[in-house]
Order: sequence, then C-alpha cells, then structure tokens
Amino acid sequence: MPSIFILSLTVLMKLCLRLMVKNTHKTGILISVFLIFFFTYGAAYDVVIGFRIKNLIIDSHKFFIFFWCACFIFAVHLIIRIKWNLRILTNFLNIMSFVLFVLVLINISVYKLKTNDVKQIDLTFERTKNKDNNEKETISSSFSKDILRDIYYIILDGYASSSTLKEIYDFNNAEFEKHLISKGFYIATESRSNYVLTFLSLASSLNMKYINFLTEMLGDKSKDRKIPYQMISNSEVMNFLKWNGYKFIHFSSGWGATNYNKFADLNVYNSRANEFWMILIRTTLLRLFENHFIVYVARKRVVSSFSQLGKINRIKEPKFVFAHIIPPHPPYIFGADCGPVSKTSLEMSGGVWEQKRNYLNQLICINKKVEMLIESILLQSSISPIIIIQSDHGTASTFIDSDSGTASWGNPTEKMIRERTRIFNAYYLPDFNEDEEYIYDSITPVNTFRCVLNYYFDTNYGLLEDFSYYSNYDYPYKFINVTGIAKYD
Repeated sequence: MPSIFILSLTVLMKLCLRLMVKNTHKTGILISVFLIFFFTYGAAYDVVIGFRIKNLIIDSHKFFIFFWCACFIFAVHLIIRIKWNLRILTNFLNIMSFVLFVLVLINISVYKLKTNDVKQIDLTFERTKNKDNNEKETISSSFSKDILRDIYYIILDGYASSSTLKEIYDFNNAEFEKHLISKGFYIATESRSNYVLTFLSLASSLNMKYINFLTEMLGDKSKDRKIPYQMISNSEVMNFLKWNGYKFIHFSSGWGATNYNKFADLNVYNSRANEFWMILIRTTLLRLFENHFIVYVARKRVVSSFSQLGKINRIKEPKFVFAHIIPPHPPYIFGADCGPVSKTSLEMSGGVWEQKRNYLNQLICINKKVEMLIESILLQSSISPIIIIQSDHGTASTFIDSDSGTASWGNPTEKMIRERTRIFNAYYLPDFNEDEEYIYDSITPVNTFRCVLNYYFDTNYGLLEDFSYYSNYDYPYKFINVTGIAKYD
C-alpha cells in the first residue's frame, strides 16, 4: 500500500505538470523537487524543532511549514522561469536515480545472502546444542487430549513491576493485582525479564530458551533482527501446541515481528497500518497529520484487540492465542479514563519515558481493559482456559543522562537495570496446585511455558536457571549478565 501511494502520487504529479508546464525536462525536475520536499519534511522538522530565531522558537508545524512552503515555491518559481537547456540536468538526475536504485538492490541482495547463510547455521547450531544438552522434551504417555484448554499469552509491552511502580512512579498497583488474585490469578511478585529488548525477550520466552548463542552467530556488533524475528514467528511453543491439535491465533500489534505471522492459522487485524506506514508519516509531509492518523489507528488497534480477544472463544477448537499489546509502552494515546490524550507525543523511546504521569494514565487504562477482558474470557469459556499476562521488559524512565553525563543506555546504573528488568507476570492456571511449586515468585519468561507445558501436558522440560541479561539497541547481542543486580532484595 505505501508503494502504491507513492507511485500514484508521482504519476498524478506528472500528469498535472505536463498540462501546466508543457516542458518534459522541467516537469521531471519539478517532480523531483516536489518529492524531495515531500519526503524530507519530517526529518527536517526533527532537526530544527526547538531552534530559536531571535525571540521566535520553532516549536510547532505552523512555523516550520511556512518556511518549508516558501522554499518550495521559490524553487518551483526558479525552475519555471529558467531559460537554460535542462536536458543535461535531467539526464544527470535520471542517472543518479538509477545508480541509487541499483545500490539499494545490491544492499538488499547482500543482506539476503548473509541472512540465508545465518539461518542454516542457526538450525545446525541448535540441533547440536540440544543434542549436547541431552534434554528430554517429550510428552508423557499419561497425557490425555480429552481436555485441551485454550491458552492466552498476552504481552503488555513495558508494563512495570509493582516494586518499580511504587519506588519510581509513586503508584500503588495493589488494587489491580488484588482484582486478578480474586479471579484466581497467581502473580509472580519477583519476576524479571531475561532480556531487556522486546524482540529478544519474545524470542526467548516463545522458544523456552536463552538466545545468547546469537552473539556467537551474528557478532556482538550486529543489529540484525532477522533470526529473533523468525524465532518469534515460528516458535517452539507454537509448533508444540499445533502438533497437539491447537489452532494458533495471532493478533496484529502494528510492530515488526508481531504485526503478522505467516505460520498462524488466523491473523487478527484491527488496522492495516503498520510500522512502515508510521515511519512514512513521520518522515514526510504527512507528518502534519500524524496526530490525527497515527493516534487514531493506534487507539483503534488496541481497543479492537481487547474487544476481539474477548470474543475469540467463539472459535470452538483448542487455540493458542498470542497478543502483543503495545501499551502501556509509549506512545501515550490513552488517558486514565481510556479517552484520547491532547498533545500526544508519538515517540516510542528516549525521553518520552520520563513522562511518568502519561505512563501511569495509560497503565491505569490498560488495567481497566485487562479486567474487562478477563471477565469476558472466563465468563464465556466452557473449559477454564490458561491465561498468561506478562510484560516483555520494564520501563526506562531513569534512562536519561545524569548530571555527570555517564548514565545512559550504554552505561546504565544499577537503578536503571532494576527498572528495566523487573516485570509484571500473572498466571491463571485452572486446577493448579500451588503446593507443587510449578510456578514460583521469581520465575522468568524463559521458564513460563516450561512450567505450563510440564503441568498440563506432562512434558519433561527441565527448568532453567533464571538469568537476566542487559544489552542496548546499539549492541543488542552484547549481553551482560545482570542477574545479581536485577534480583529483588
């Protein structure tokens, strides 16, 4: 769709300008100028926002768009009035466009070749690893398929632990937790994430394994996400459950690896806009309308996801339902009453985490939606389901440069590490005997499905030691073991 939009825009411009200018070379140059101004507006706005010109501060689009349009009109006027032969310039622009196109194709081809090689190494590496570990992961002969409970795995992105909410946000989340407990949930009060970035955390939890081997395969300077994305899409948990008669239902999140899953029996879309659309809007002239378009789409996706999750039990077959809900993670698009937010910031990282009040308001809204969802699922399920509500990582409100300039993502303090690793982790496990200690307070996501599958499917997955690893976006595979720091006192 974005490609069709861009192509249609270019063709429309060409047809209109041909009628108006009646000069092929000038038409081509004018189209190029328009596309440059159209596609660079958002990036240019990000550069100049906050600039001061005497007593005028550029802090909104209304100032910058005036300057941008003036520059565009001047460029158009200059091209129309010019009397030179523009054939040489047109040919030069055509050649440059072709060269850039070829370079993009070469980069894509090289990337594909590299990642295909990595994929083959990945499979070999994992087979050897499992063979060496001699880990038995088989179903007991006593397992019966007479009762296959629906399994809901709901990720609330960036949902902080109760301790973080109390210590850093000065917020008591006890009311929400008490409500879940009254419904039969077990809350792992000392849970930590195994990894602090979403794509690493989900790749680990959905495959019930640590993924530190990616450092050896990709190198600690790599930013390539292809293998973790593949592990999220084609996970061990999904394959196990499908093999045992489950349908896999995947809810679109609008984000990378969890926007669409080709291995799902059903992809539930609540909006067709994805990450590419968001980038297109933020970097182009469409940035002027981002608050109207992106906020509307993002809100619709979340509201519809909760609504559809409450109705998905109409599918009578046993099902594994995976839903990655972006809130309470930024951007902040919900108030505490779940209404729209004025002056919404659409940033997803960086300083936006400092907006603690906005984060709390969004979390309060999500709490309400989760409570209503649980009521709906439990009320309409003929067989009590398994429900896992879990965050992939904690918050990052303390991840700002300190006065000394030393505290950052690349050099985090212990307080930062604790905030980022401590997570919310709740389980609804029917007929579960707490005395058997399958689930425990300090459980981490890597052991979530090991425990669940062992208990309900009589598998023999051994529990792994609960480690927490820190890495940052610049070096995602440069893992640092921070278990000692992340553990609760």
